[in-house]
Amino acid sequence: MQLIARMWRPMVGQERDRGVVLVLVAVFMVVVAGMAAFAIDHGFSRQEARQAQGVGDASALAAAAELPVPAPDPDDAERAREVAAEYVATNSFGSTAGLTEVDCSGTVPPDAACFSVQGVDIVVATPYAMPDPSPEPHNLIYVQVCRPSETFFGGVFGATAPTVCRTSVGYRQNAAGGFGMGLVSLNKTACPGILFSGNSDTVLTSDGAVMVNSDCESGAMAANGASWRLEAAYIGVVGGTALAPCDPLTQTTQCTETTPHTGIPHFDDPLAGTPIPNASDHPLRTCPSSGGGPPGPRVMEPGRYVNCGNTPPGTLVLRPGLYYMDGSFTVNSNTQVICANTGTPTSVPHGEGCDGVTFFIAAGSSQFNGTSNLYIPPPSTGPYAGISIFQHPNNTSTLTVNGTSDFSEIGSIYAPAGKVDFSGNGQINVNGIVVSSLVELNGNFDLTINVPDDADEYEPEDIMGLWD
Repeated sequence: MQLIARMWRPMVGQERDRGVVLVLVAVFMVVVAGMAAFAIDHGFSRQEARQAQGVGDASALAAAAELPVPAPDPDDAERAREVAAEYVATNSFGSTAGLTEVDCSGTVPPDAACFSVQGVDIVVATPYAMPDPSPEPHNLIYVQVCRPSETFFGGVFGATAPTVCRTSVGYRQNAAGGFGMGLVSLNKTACPGILFSGNSDTVLTSDGAVMVNSDCESGAMAANGASWRLEAAYIGVVGGTALAPCDPLTQTTQCTETTPHTGIPHFDDPLAGTPIPNASDHPLRTCPSSGGGPPGPRVMEPGRYVNCGNTPPGTLVLRPGLYYMDGSFTVNSNTQVICANTGTPTSVPHGEGCDGVTFFIAAGSSQFNGTSNLYIPPPSTGPYAGISIFQHPNNTSTLTVNGTSDFSEIGSIYAPAGKVDFSGNGQINVNGIVVSSLVELNGNFDLTINVPDDADEYEPEDIMGLWD
């Protein structure tokens, strides 16, 4: 009996230990199952959230195409809300079956409409106001998508199915119609294409546009001047902007109150069809000089001039026609350049009249410096109608407008491969457009570009996207 007892006691201990292990294993399996339930359900919930965000983004973009531009319109706003809801239903379930408009509950934005489709709740609001800076409320649409997320294992532990909500805001900008190209930079790689680095005050009239073709992301249009200002109906930039020290989005009295539209497509040269004159078609002339001639105004005739360098002080009278400048040409300080059909006027303005002048800069740089005044209205007819200065497409030199000049009248400036540099102090009036590879405004002056009604227009596409 003692032997049997001794054999029985170890067996009882083993059974007891085996029972404890079974309990621990059971508890462990419950914990593992709970962790698995959490991981799987949480992962599925995240997937549902991504889908809700994707559907909301897509519907906001689709509805943005229906937003009223450029002014509020209740009918367009209602249609945009309907399109957003229909897009959510179609992308979620393949059709709009079961989509119904319901009463809104809880906190929703003003001007909201609420919808439901197969357990998915949709809130759409337009107009939708956001803190400045942002587009106008009628150019914004708010979309919220709420959908239940299923639980595969969480229900075993008493967890309820969560509801996943995601919001998106779509926008549509740009007024319909075109804008006359007024100040244009053509270079596609320059950083910057247009630079404001002084205290200039630049105004483009007649719905004129500033256009920058550079795709430089860090500042295709840039500024580092202390107090510059730009007034234009439209600003289009292929790349990005870096407008220091003030940001136009702050709507200050300086810089520009017109928010640049970045990311626009590349555009064509508005003066690309201008023909290049032949040197042989123009008689060779003698450059005006300050010595050896009679006193008083000096007269220049149309023709070809080679390496004229600096003009003499005083008054330089131009007869109408084309001036083929082969080499550098500089208007010195205290020199007036006046176009007149006849006579030798000595001041600007004058009553002689002029049929128009075009300077063609074949090679070298040209400068208009000092306190000179310039009266060179462009031709009104012919291949160079409207153009006062035309620089050869292969001439990469800088055309400088510098000093305290008061330009009473000048037509379009076209330097497709060169740089136009406005600087100094004074009033500069361009009755036309400025088209150049690069443009810099670095003086303390007032530049007015009176964009003609027949200027080539840029017709921007409506820009649509998601507002961050």
